[in-house]
Amino acid sequence: MTGGLIRAGLVFWLFALSHFPGFSWAQSPPVAAPSRDPSIAEDAARGVALFRQDDCAGARPLLTRARQAAGAEPELSILLGICLLRSGESLLALQVLLPFRSHRDPEIAEAARLFIALAHRELGAEQAAQRELERLVPGAARPPGPGPGPGPASASRLVLRAGLALEFDGNVPLTDRATYEASPTPSMDGNAVISVGFLARPFRQRGLMIGDTLTFRPQFRLHAYTFLHNTTSLAYQHTTSRHRLLVAGAFSQALLDYHLLYLDGEGRLSYRHRPLGNPLIGVNLAYLGRYRHHPAPEFASFTGHTHQLQLDVQGQTPQGLLFWQIGAQGLREQLAAPDLTVEQSLNFRAWGLGLFANLSVQPHRRVQLDAFGQYVRRWYAEQPIMRLDDYGALDLSATVLTKYVDVYLGGSLYLNDSTDAAFAYRKPVAYIGSRFRWELF
Repeated sequence: MTGGLIRAGLVFWLFALSHFPGFSWAQSPPVAAPSRDPSIAEDAARGVALFRQDDCAGARPLLTRARQAAGAEPELSILLGICLLRSGESLLALQVLLPFRSHRDPEIAEAARLFIALAHRELGAEQAAQRELERLVPGAARPPGPGPGPGPASASRLVLRAGLALEFDGNVPLTDRATYEASPTPSMDGNAVISVGFLARPFRQRGLMIGDTLTFRPQFRLHAYTFLHNTTSLAYQHTTSRHRLLVAGAFSQALLDYHLLYLDGEGRLSYRHRPLGNPLIGVNLAYLGRYRHHPAPEFASFTGHTHQLQLDVQGQTPQGLLFWQIGAQGLREQLAAPDLTVEQSLNFRAWGLGLFANLSVQPHRRVQLDAFGQYVRRWYAEQPIMRLDDYGALDLSATVLTKYVDVYLGGSLYLNDSTDAAFAYRKPVAYIGSRFRWELF
């Protein structure tokens, strides 16, 4: 039994170390050949010896013959799968390793899942790799992100999603729209959030993703502010142990009080690099461009394009219990030019710089705690009197994770301090909700 190589307690460290240059598989302990045929036993012994010497090219044919004669013996199959993986033949490695991912011996099953995950990553199938790692070390494959996340990643070709939540908004007026526009004052209201959607991956071993999400937010009192939003997205992701390239696009439509509020198109390009192939640290550079059109005259000032450039560093502990992210961003909001003959406050063309940070802790495999903070300073310089806004946001949440349903509870605080008092506000929000996932195939 290859006890040292595939012992459950070391499995994630093996995954981490395997991405560093200079790591050698020669430290693996011996494998006993199960066959009584002396020639087969000799092939197995020589193959294991060459494997220890880091000579997978020489070990591969010997391990192949011994494995075939021994009837796909598990230990020899694991070593052969490793050799194929190191030789760049990830698809063949998957064929050898996949039959053992549910082996009755947990050490064999965990070893198979570990190297299956590595093979998936070499093929660019990041979601499939994440699923294998999630079963080895719960939470180890989940990337950090603000607020309650989408739950464990899935490599299924079709996933259906639904959500139901209640929100309490501490800065929405309990009055009709005309009264609010005449004299806006802080008040409160509540709304529901109902969402349905799907995510499809047409090719299991490729990073192409197609999705759609429909969100309905009915207001409990101010029905004129009921919001309906739909987003259709297309993305492609290519991932290796060191690099990830993501290209994505989306088209959205939004209705306010069941009338068209805006049409929105956006594109995203991001690149992540893991220094030295270290799976615990990532450096990310991303660009997001968006154009939004508001056909209604009262919202025409928000029509235009925005651009965002973001740089961040993120990491996690080896056991996957702690995730962190910190970064900076630059903004350009090139919206409609203000009509200074009407009202200078209708200018929303701004430059901005900001910082953000995220922390996610998983004290239990079923419990996730998240904290997200952001600060952005905006300069509205294209008017006679320059306006400065300091925007801050803080979100705290707790999520209970299960296979099909996640339940979350949290609160947010949004602050905007402006040199124009009409744009200053304090907005507390509390929410509770659940998310559902059905992986069809």
